[in-house]
Amino acid sequence: MSATIISAPPARSAFVDRELHAGNGYVMLGIGLALIAVSCWLADTGFVVGHSLVRAWIALPAIICAIAVLKGLVVLQPNESLVCLLFGSYVGTEHRPGFWWINPFQFQAENLAPSGDIGEWPA
Repeated sequence: MSATIISAPPARSAFVDRELHAGNGYVMLGIGLALIAVSCWLADTGFVVGHSLVRAWIALPAIICAIAVLKGLVVLQPNESLVCLLFGSYVGTEHRPGFWWINPFQFQAENLAPSGDIGEWPA
């Protein structure tokens, strides 16, 4: 008789959700709107006759920062999740409903509601 070697099935990697530390969306909305107001004021006063254009040039980075801050605002409804990736690596998942701010440079895969089949991506 010959002995038959039974090998175990290949181990599947366990994937564990990491909590995404999202910030308060209302605070960041206020900061973004304040940056827009300050940059508009800087641009307006920078073009007054007799002043240097330094204020107008400072307004450009301020408006870019304001756009970046406002781009990170997300709204999650009940039973929705937000998965974030930064340069292709998993950062975390936000499950709590509400108005949140996340890093605007992260890729956001939104509306991941539970589906019938594992691995099925919602349409």
